[in-house]
Amino acid sequence: MSTQPDDVLTRAEAAQAARVSRATLDRWIATGHLPVVRLGRRVLVTRSALAALLDAATVPATRGPLAGRRG
Repeated sequence: MSTQPDDVLTRAEAAQAARVSRATLDRWIATGHLPVVRLGRRVLVTRSALAALLDAATVPATRGPLAGRRG
């Protein structure tokens, strides 16, 4: 796997990008929902893995003010 330096995020950066707490991000990692790259003691998250997790969790609004709206 070839990863460029700008393709990886620290845990803090990944949590900020996903707009979740560090604890939530760490839980995703611990449960295996978010794969990581380990370099020594560093734990890094690839942008593509984070995007895949968020894409898989995305569901259409079925109730509320945004239900049925497009774009």
